[in-house]
Amino acid sequence: MGLLALEDILDNLPRYNESVLSVDMDQELQEAYEQLEEEMRAAMREHRGNKSLMSILLNTLLLIPIIPTTSTRSGRGPSIRRPKST
Repeated sequence: MGLLALEDILDNLPRYNESVLSVDMDQELQEAYEQLEEEMRAAMREHRGNKSLMSILLNTLLLIPIIPTTSTRSGRGPSIRRPKST
């Protein structure tokens, strides 16, 4: 038997249904996000105009849903690596 494409079995699959459930953050998670926001704002002020900061901030934001409250040097949440001063 060869490989099947999604189109080959699509008619036999159940209908896809997605729903979003909103939940409130607990206090520890809220504090972790607030700490990260504070660090990101400080980094943007400190390195205004430095384009390499954007990739660092984006990578930090992509990491957050995975480990928002993991301890780091700053105490909570992932720390922001700052770019070299220009």
